[in-house]
Amino acid sequence: MAWIVVAILAVASLAIGTYSVAQLHLLWLWYRSRPGRGLPEADAQVPRVTVQLPLYNEADVAERLIRCIGALDWPAERLEIQVLDDSTDRTVDIVATEVARLRSSGVDAVQVRREDRAGYKAGALRNGMKAAHGELIAIFDADFLPRPDFLRQAVACLGPDVGLVQGRWGHLNRDTSAFTRAQAFHLDAHFTFEQHARCRGGLLMGFNGTAGVWRRSCIEDAGGWNIDTLTEDLDLSYRAQLAGWGLRYVDALEAPAELPEDMAAIRAQQHRWMRGGAQVAHKLLGPLWRSDEPFRRKLQGTAHLLGSSIFLAVLALAVINPLIVPVLSSGSEMAIAVGAATAPLRLAVPTLLLVYLTSCIFRDGRGAGVRRTLTGLPMLLLFCNGLSLHNSVAVLQGWFGGPGEFLRTPKRGDHSASSYRMSRGAGVRLGEWVLCVWSVAGLVYALDAAAWTSAAWLAFQAVGFLVVQRSR
Repeated sequence: MAWIVVAILAVASLAIGTYSVAQLHLLWLWYRSRPGRGLPEADAQVPRVTVQLPLYNEADVAERLIRCIGALDWPAERLEIQVLDDSTDRTVDIVATEVARLRSSGVDAVQVRREDRAGYKAGALRNGMKAAHGELIAIFDADFLPRPDFLRQAVACLGPDVGLVQGRWGHLNRDTSAFTRAQAFHLDAHFTFEQHARCRGGLLMGFNGTAGVWRRSCIEDAGGWNIDTLTEDLDLSYRAQLAGWGLRYVDALEAPAELPEDMAAIRAQQHRWMRGGAQVAHKLLGPLWRSDEPFRRKLQGTAHLLGSSIFLAVLALAVINPLIVPVLSSGSEMAIAVGAATAPLRLAVPTLLLVYLTSCIFRDGRGAGVRRTLTGLPMLLLFCNGLSLHNSVAVLQGWFGGPGEFLRTPKRGDHSASSYRMSRGAGVRLGEWVLCVWSVAGLVYALDAAAWTSAAWLAFQAVGFLVVQRSR
C-alpha cells in the first residue's frame, strides 16, 4: 500500500511539475517581449462589422449591454448588431425594446430568435452567421462593456493574415469579495503573461469567447462554429490556427466585465470551462500532432489543451496527502521514495509564485504587486484545492462523456443563481465534505506525529474544501 501511495504521488507530482516547466517557458517568452501600454493609431479603414451578442435569460444586464454596444464609435452604415436571443424569460421583451430604440436612431440592429437552443452559444453564433453581412465579426458576452473605441482599436490591430484580435478582460467588480479578488488575480495573470507570451512567442493561443473581433473568412475557413464541445471558442481558435491563420492578443485593448460573485455561479462557469477544455483536447490533440506545426508549438499547445486535466493530479494529491505521514513513518526507505516522488512539486510552488508575482508587479507596480500576490495566491490555491473534485469530474465527463449542457454563468442581481446552488452536483458536494473530513483526519495524525509541514498543508487543504461550500 505504501508503494502504491508513492506511485500515485510520483505521477501526480510529475504531471504538475511538467505543466510548471511549460509555464516557466511562457514566462521567459513574456519577459523577452513584455506588452506595451499603448495602442496603435486607429485604422482609417472602416470595413463592415457585425457585432454578435449571444444572450440567454440575461434580464439584469441585457439593457446595459445593448446600450453600450449601440454607443460604439463606428459608422452606422458600416455596423450591424445581432442580439442572438435564446431567452425564455422577460429578457425577450427587454431586448425587443432596446433593439427598436437602436433602429429608430438609425442603427442596423436585429433580435435573432430560434425555435430551440440547439448547440447553445455555438449554435446561436452559427445561426447568426447565416444572416450576418459583416466582413468582421465582433463578439461580446452579456456582462461585457467595451469602450466606444474598441472596434477602431481592434481593427487597427488586424493584419492581413490575422484571423482574430483578442482583447483583455477588465473587471467591474474586482473588489466585491474574496471570490472576485481571487478570480481577478488569476485572470490578470492569464491575460498579462499567458496570452501575450503565446501570441508574441509564436505559439498557439485560444480565443476567450468574448471581447474579440474575428475575420469572417477565418471563421469560415476553419469550418465555422462547431457544437460538439462546451468551449466553442477554444475549439475554433485552434482549428483556425491549424488552418494557417494567425491570432493576436492585445493587452492594451481592454473590455471591462463582471466576475461571478456567487460560488454556485463559479461552479457553473468552472464546469463548462473544465469539461469543454477536456473535450477540445480529446478532439484536437490528434490533429495537432499530425499537423505540420513546429515541435515547440505542438508541445505548448498540448500543455495548453491539457490545462484543465491538471485538476486530476490536484485531486489525486488531495486524496493521498493524509497518507503521506503514515508512509513516512514506515521507514527511511519510504522517506527517500517520498522525497524523490515530490521533487517535481518543489518546482511547481516557486513557479506559481514567480508567475503571479511577475504579473502583479507588471500590472500594479512593485509594492502593490507584492502585496496582491501575498493575499491573492493563497486564496487561489484554496479554490484550486477545494474545487479539485468538482473540476476533475467535469474533466472526466469531457474526456469520456457527451457534449453536455451549456450552463450560463449567472450575472449580478440574477436571482436564478439559487437554482445552480440547489439543483446540481449533490454527489460532488458530498464528496467534497468527505475529502474535508479525510483531510482533518490526516491533520490530526500529522499533529500527533509532530509532522508540522504536512499538518500545515492538510489544514490548508481542509479549509479549501470548506471555502467552496460557501455561497458568497
